[in-house]
Amino acid sequence: MTTQTPKGLWRLLDVLLDCSVFGAYTHIGYLFRKRFFDPKDIPEDLSGLDIMVTGANAGLGFATTKALARRGAHVIMACRNASRAESARDAILQEHPDANISVEIVDVSVLADVRRCCTRLKE
Repeated sequence: MTTQTPKGLWRLLDVLLDCSVFGAYTHIGYLFRKRFFDPKDIPEDLSGLDIMVTGANAGLGFATTKALARRGAHVIMACRNASRAESARDAILQEHPDANISVEIVDVSVLADVRRCCTRLKE
């Protein structure tokens, strides 16, 4: 006989883990949550979507930008440094020449920068 844990209990455990730094930002949190990750939940075709990625010129932001562009989204790279942003954009376009990527120079820690960026994007 197998016993299944009710979905509500898993959600409660997830919330409790998030309440602690240990459960939210360590390997323990990852190990718990990876059981519920299904790559099929991520749509393959993101055409028609505009998605902004902060810190898109390096690290996780760069990897996220590549993955979204590969799936057809219009990706807006929000970066602080123009030359690094353009270099990252060029690197992605070398791998995915049909990618739809634009660059916005913005420091998301400066509210005035964020407002200016939002105004530009609305136009």
